[in-house]
Amino acid sequence: MSSNNIKENLEKAFHWHQKVAESGHAEAMNNLVVCYYNGQKRLEKAFHWCQKSAESGHACAMNNLAIYYHVGMGAEKNLEEAFYWY
Repeated sequence: MSSNNIKENLEKAFHWHQKVAESGHAEAMNNLVVCYYNGQKRLEKAFHWCQKSAESGHACAMNNLAIYYHVGMGAEKNLEEAFYWY
């Protein structure tokens, strides 16, 4: 498998995660957080999907959202919101 195939597969994987996340699937939303945080370094997008995933009941996303608020990553620092999500 060439590196072009790997890149193409990553792009397809991202595409399908986004489609499923947009349909309301909390785990797919959380997977987008990982993509945006680790891959593209787009913290505002990571925060957006983390918030949606947390609001959908994803426990890991709830904890991560608390951290995002606690340190002001991808959104303004807000200790009250951090406390709520912890």
